[in-house]
Amino acid sequence: MFGGIDLNRGDQTKAKIVEVVMKIIARDGLKDLTTRKICEEAGIAKGTLYHHFENMDNVVAESIRFVHAQMLEHFEKMEFQSLEEFFKTLGDISISAVEEQKKNGMKTPSFFDEFVNNPVLYKLQKDTLNEWHDLICRKIQILTEEEISDEVLKEIGTMLYIVISGFKMILYFEDDIEMVKNLWKKHSQLLASHVGEDKWRKWK
Repeated sequence: MFGGIDLNRGDQTKAKIVEVVMKIIARDGLKDLTTRKICEEAGIAKGTLYHHFENMDNVVAESIRFVHAQMLEHFEKMEFQSLEEFFKTLGDISISAVEEQKKNGMKTPSFFDEFVNNPVLYKLQKDTLNEWHDLICRKIQILTEEEISDEVLKEIGTMLYIVISGFKMILYFEDDIEMVKNLWKKHSQLLASHVGEDKWRKWK
């Protein structure tokens, strides 16, 4: 499982390796990601690792691509009855991811710093975030009865990302998960009530 989403579809061995790779990076940092650790924690032989990945240099990048591709595919297929349900689901997925990370002892802030400071991984993360942003904007447009301009859709999508990121950061230090979930539910209602070309532009 990754963020409440089952990644074990298609190639189960690769999915297992990816989950282990991401767990090690978040827990120990990129500098401590080794072939030995991956193989030991995934319960695989070295040859199996290199059957799925060309070399250690692309293990991290390919793992990130794999995780995002699986999650995007999963989310693309999901259907929602309302904008409020859509926004709430996005938050619930993020909350589940943080709960998993805390349970596994992951140090996400340091994990984030390593990605930002690595030019290759920074670009990869930026590209995947853009893919998520495009998907979110498409979902918002589908769930909205009126046509919304690209400018407003971009602002709504960006606002949603900023707010979810803030809620996730709070969760790393807040033990009252139910309180945060209730706050997110309220915010989902608030944000959904302002989606629309005129409504958004008038929201000061």
